[in-house]
Amino acid sequence: MPGAIAILSYVEARILLDLGGWSEDTILVDRLVVPGAILGIACLFRGAARWIVLGLFSIPFTLVVVGDRASLEYSGQPLNAHQLTASSQLWQIRGSITALIGVEGILLILASIALPLIGWWLERRQRANATPAGAGPGRTGPRLALAGLLFSTCAVRTVFCGITAPEEIDAASAIRKHGALVHHFVDFRAILTGRLRGAASPGALTPQQRQAVESTLAHKALLNRTPSPFFGLAKGRNVIFVQLEAFESFLLDLRLPGGEVTPHLNSLAEGGLRWRGMLNVAMSGRSSDTEFSALTSQLAHPLRIVALDFYDRDWTALPKVLKAAGYATLSFCPFRFEFWNCGKTHASYGIESSHFEDSFRPGRVIGWGLSDEDFLLQAAATLAQTREPYFAFHTTMSSHHPFSDVPEELLSWPVGPIDNNQVADYLRITRYTDSALGKWLAAMRASGQLQRSLLVLYGDHNAGFTKSGRAAVGKLTGRDHSTCATDRVLLAIAVPGKEEFIREHRAEFAGVLGGSMDLAPTVLHLLGTPSPVGFFGTHLFVKPQQRDPFLMTDGAHYVQAGRIYPLDPQCR
Repeated sequence: MPGAIAILSYVEARILLDLGGWSEDTILVDRLVVPGAILGIACLFRGAARWIVLGLFSIPFTLVVVGDRASLEYSGQPLNAHQLTASSQLWQIRGSITALIGVEGILLILASIALPLIGWWLERRQRANATPAGAGPGRTGPRLALAGLLFSTCAVRTVFCGITAPEEIDAASAIRKHGALVHHFVDFRAILTGRLRGAASPGALTPQQRQAVESTLAHKALLNRTPSPFFGLAKGRNVIFVQLEAFESFLLDLRLPGGEVTPHLNSLAEGGLRWRGMLNVAMSGRSSDTEFSALTSQLAHPLRIVALDFYDRDWTALPKVLKAAGYATLSFCPFRFEFWNCGKTHASYGIESSHFEDSFRPGRVIGWGLSDEDFLLQAAATLAQTREPYFAFHTTMSSHHPFSDVPEELLSWPVGPIDNNQVADYLRITRYTDSALGKWLAAMRASGQLQRSLLVLYGDHNAGFTKSGRAAVGKLTGRDHSTCATDRVLLAIAVPGKEEFIREHRAEFAGVLGGSMDLAPTVLHLLGTPSPVGFFGTHLFVKPQQRDPFLMTDGAHYVQAGRIYPLDPQCR
């Protein structure tokens, strides 16, 4: 039995070590204390009950470890209890989950099931051939002492670390600092006691906390009044957002043997506004978090999924501001309105007319549903019949993880010697989405809408590559892509007809480093409209030295004055 536990423990510990960013003492706790505690509990039983108990404890622990690994690789955050609210969506993203878990994870889960069964079978054979093994009088005491010692170790660590869920910056910080076992224990304890739900309620704010929030938001509103040459450049225009699924910033200007990966985006960026790439600020809610951040100018909750838990709040949001100014507000998404609760969140942001899967005519299917080309062209036709000015929010889907549904015509598109199939597929499918954007731009230009619009195109989050995938991207670009701190999503803002003016003035703002929470105030600045009190972001024409610092989603780095710094662990 100890041998079975040791094998399972070793494999799980290697997974944790491979994730990166884990301290040796954290690994020691998860590698020794958790399996040791399982062993201690199982030792208190005899016969088949011992192996049943082992399975009941080791299988869930293995599922959590495998889930943490997949979640950390994809989103930079481990699992948390609040994600149970999104469990109904798991079947819809089964392709991504299978790709993230991989063969190693599946084998580990099977091993956690098989080892207790094998142990039970071996013990039955042993008992058939020798004296039955059981809990003799001399063994019960030591077993109880072992279990007590192991559990007291966990308890002592929990108590003396002073761990409380709201105290940690986010789940990734908590799990690196205290270990997976302690983090998940505290996480579930917080759910059961309602502490997180209470802490997140506006009614729970003390007068001092409320004053601090109001002071911060007033400061942000003042900061957003900072003048720039671009103030009012797009006054009176339509506002068009295109949230590009998994588009990272390295795609811009990237040339492969087959040509540019994103020629149409490159053309827009060449005559438009572009920065070093927008920081990925999505948390566990991924696309819905970026959507929330872009429209409300807030950062997503570090532990909960805003789209599922806070969809009914009265948000101060860009669509509401524009609606009050006389804009029609629309959204387009070629997927189910239930996914990430979009049918309700879009309404809470102030969007009057939402078009989901059922609103579109059948067409070519790529990945999750209607291809980006069919989707965008149908959306353009709808906008041609919409009164102006309007705000239109688009969500593309064809380039969704795991990027396996590459269009047939691009399967042989030359990407060069890339030693990672997922990265090669990603480059081909983003090339397809860029081609769809080109046809959409042509349709918008033909109808005259493009010349009367302000275009904001941005990636919703990173691609969720594995460790080897990030290494392949680093080799391809010659830049570090190994950690969450290097995450950049694509951002290009275009004001058709104003290219010369933009080229003349944009250089002084190229060093600004921001996130999707800065998009709404940037758009209002371009429209010549002050940002309302309630926006947390800052328009992207406020220079780095004037900008407020903010914490990155990995919980280990912060941004200040246009640079990224590691966060001192002792300051958490």
